[in-house]
Amino acid sequence: MIKRLRSFFFVLLVLSVSVPLLAQTSSVVTTTANTPTSIVLTAPEGLAAPLNFVVDAAPQSGRLTGEAPNLFYIPNQDFTGTDTIAYSIIDASGSVTSATVTITVEATEEQDIVLPEATFSTQAETDVNVTLAQSNSFEILTEPQHGSLSGQVPNLVYTPDTFFMGTDTFSYQALVDGEIQTFDITIEVGAEALQSMADARRAAKEESLNAVNLTGLSPELNRIVLEGVDIDYEPRTDLELADALSQVDGDLIDVIITAQGDADMAALMIENSGGTVRHVYAPYIVATVPIGQLASLGADTAIDNIRAPRAGTILDPELEPQYGPITSSGVNASNANYWHLAGHTGVGVKVGVVDGGFDRWRNSNLIGCVVEMRDFNGNPYDGTTNGTDVHGTAVSEIICDMAPNADVYGYAVMYEDDFADAVNYLAKTVGVKVINASIGWIFHRGDGADFVSTVANSAVTDDDVVFVISAGNYYLSHYEGTLTPITVGEDKLHAFNGASDWTNDIEIGQVPAGYVICQGLVWNDWASPYTTDLDLYLYRYNGGSPVIVDYSTGINTSSGNPYESVCANAPVTDYYYYVIEEWTPSDHTLWLQMFNRANGWMGLQHDYAYSSNSAPSTGRYVYSAAAVDVNSGNIESYSSSGPANVYSADGGLNPFSGSGGYLHPLLSGYANVDTSIDSVYGGQFNGTSSAAPHIAGAMALVRGAYPYYTHTNAEAFLSNRALSSPFGYDPGASGPDTRFGNGYLWLGSAPAHTCDVDTVGIFRDSDNSWYLRNSHSSGFADAVFAYGTPADIGISGDWDGDGDDSIGIFRNGNFYLKNSNETGYADIVVTFGAATDIPVAGDWNGDGTDTVGLYRPSTGTWMLRNSNTSGAPDLVFSFGLLNETPVVGDWDGDGVDTIGIFRFSDSTWYLRNSNSAGYADMSILFGNPASDTPIVGDWNGDCIDTIGLYRRTGATWFVRNNNSTGIADLAYGYGLSNETPVSGDWDGN
Repeated sequence: MIKRLRSFFFVLLVLSVSVPLLAQTSSVVTTTANTPTSIVLTAPEGLAAPLNFVVDAAPQSGRLTGEAPNLFYIPNQDFTGTDTIAYSIIDASGSVTSATVTITVEATEEQDIVLPEATFSTQAETDVNVTLAQSNSFEILTEPQHGSLSGQVPNLVYTPDTFFMGTDTFSYQALVDGEIQTFDITIEVGAEALQSMADARRAAKEESLNAVNLTGLSPELNRIVLEGVDIDYEPRTDLELADALSQVDGDLIDVIITAQGDADMAALMIENSGGTVRHVYAPYIVATVPIGQLASLGADTAIDNIRAPRAGTILDPELEPQYGPITSSGVNASNANYWHLAGHTGVGVKVGVVDGGFDRWRNSNLIGCVVEMRDFNGNPYDGTTNGTDVHGTAVSEIICDMAPNADVYGYAVMYEDDFADAVNYLAKTVGVKVINASIGWIFHRGDGADFVSTVANSAVTDDDVVFVISAGNYYLSHYEGTLTPITVGEDKLHAFNGASDWTNDIEIGQVPAGYVICQGLVWNDWASPYTTDLDLYLYRYNGGSPVIVDYSTGINTSSGNPYESVCANAPVTDYYYYVIEEWTPSDHTLWLQMFNRANGWMGLQHDYAYSSNSAPSTGRYVYSAAAVDVNSGNIESYSSSGPANVYSADGGLNPFSGSGGYLHPLLSGYANVDTSIDSVYGGQFNGTSSAAPHIAGAMALVRGAYPYYTHTNAEAFLSNRALSSPFGYDPGASGPDTRFGNGYLWLGSAPAHTCDVDTVGIFRDSDNSWYLRNSHSSGFADAVFAYGTPADIGISGDWDGDGDDSIGIFRNGNFYLKNSNETGYADIVVTFGAATDIPVAGDWNGDGTDTVGLYRPSTGTWMLRNSNTSGAPDLVFSFGLLNETPVVGDWDGDGVDTIGIFRFSDSTWYLRNSNSAGYADMSILFGNPASDTPIVGDWNGDCIDTIGLYRRTGATWFVRNNNSTGIADLAYGYGLSNETPVSGDWDGN
């Protein structure tokens, strides 16, 4: 290759000279203006060799280069006339002879300069000779971008890069006619092949343009409507058509409809056309409709587009069974084994598994863990057959290893509508608290607003489910970037490198014959009006004469489906690559994505690893899992990276340019682990499919240990514990990052609590009703009943020692206590105190039963009884000032409730660990008595009561898990403003 030269190189012309027999010598050389010439110094005969030539006087009107006796004379710019060189010759005997060279520089007549050829052409992988300008000095300024130069100036050879076809350029400088001039060279490579490729693309597109294109229908549904269901196709490669035909049942077909505006209006239209609406996740509708109604539905303005549900992809290599009592090594890596020893095994926690299949589950380690397994149709999954669809079985095994006493419910899915059925059943009917999905979809927006992400988000926000999802295995085979059309011949092709490279090679070398090559292309043209039409082509290199192997040329502006997909069996062993053609330009910036649908390990020449998550792991509320090696903690090379995409006002935005979407993945789980059903690749279960169930199992342990935790609390627990993993404090980039998320799955030390959790409730004056909730979150009451009158003061306690708290009222010096949270008469009536006293309740003697007490604000006196009977107080003492707000709790975890106050004057809690007069053992600044009502409970089940607030304006609750100043650990809205707050363990959990 010719390298860029830092200075000029000159070609020397050596003259053959006959030296005369003279005592001194001289010579004459003639040249023309601005033309360098060669000079060879001469010596007379008879001098004894060796001879030494020394230049005594340099020329005055030019300069010399070279080494005597072989010199090169360069006249000054535009000089004409005579110039001289004086030199001496010293022979072996030391005698010196003087000599001169006279140089005559003659003027030249101006003549036209013949410029060198500027354009050359060749075929792919074929060298071409490139002749530069005639000169004695050259400098290569810019090298060719898609080839290399060899040879000796001015006669060079250009060799195009392997596979390259198109236009390449380089430039050079040369001294021509006395001036340094710049020359740009263009080389056209494979022009004939390019024209042939363009002709073939046009013919392929003409097929689509000449076909009937029904508005609003995907290409597959378009074919079914026009051609019927008996279509000749190859299921292994015509994947979208295969997906669509699998949804057909007689004259009905299952579809996913995107509404234009009001989804309920579109649903009504579907039902009026004879269809059945199965699910509505606005703007998406899952429906079964008559095939004969598809065309009219697609054309209706209430409907944006209609397509068939797409098949998901299992995010893991193929598995084969290896039976035996094997426990995943991820159990120890996450410290779950120590949680098991501490008695935390996920008891009572329901976990859903949405996966591809559960063959042989009855022969694995799952018998004692699984409650039920369902197939695609919602029927019981046999699990005794020797099937090979065992991915869900392996996933479930890991969950059962992590949380051995959890209740696992499996639901097999294949298509997006199956996913909706499974999630709806598990979240709504079963009431699971954790769902694992080691499955993904590639035709998606990437911003979490696609169909399956919307379904998963709904389970989280509506049903308080922790939804753990594999991030995907596409780090090496994902492409993403702004559409950059460049002109190639007469066509507009996408430049994958953002500049000039319009091909994207499959980067495994030659693809063996018979391999399935599948690639999907999607872009952000998600809403009507659809303005962009792109086409995707798969080419075989064919020795420099490329041929189309498969193409996808749907009329996207008509179908409303911004995706194309190619899929083919490699016909021969060869090199293969993808081409994207812009057929109809967009009116906004387009952001493209390519996913490998068949083999995630088949990398691309031009890839973009960020935002390579498959859906639904891009959802806003899901908890996505990256994969790390269980032994080393190293991130697995295939593990997909976030963040989720976002789109700017004009449609396009690099999601990793500093303003990315939702952070994904959120945590790194373990791969390369053992199960009784293992992978054929190395004998371990790999993929983000393995990582997710480790996290899901850990979530079951957390929600079992802390049953009052919401999904947000459980997710925050593991995200925070990740920072203490033995594998490292903060892997990857500083802070949460798009490869490891928050770090490694690490449960840390097991909780030691044995107490139930207190939650909140309200006594509403307006309807004399109690509204009790069993979790610390916003939502509807779990128990509602009427008891008391508006003038009563509400209290709560465990009046019968059964472990459950129930309500009571204080009315004019009488306590009316109930042992159940329901409407009815009081079970206990206690006459104690005066109407102006403030009622309190607590276990004053540690016997496990709460009893009544009073705080008299006029004297600051406390009066407590150790039984729920009328009589004199067992304890009487003073604590605090007059007219304080009393509180009661077990502040030190000794099993005895003691007193405290919330002082208006300084917004401070004063808590005492004994029921006696004296100073406070704790003083805590928290809240504002002017706006907050104090509330106390064991919010986290650690057997210690801690402080909380009910903010009367806005009905917001703020509770802390320790008795110290700081911000609330839990905050949420519940009830109405200015209600009476209560707390207790209403459900005994």
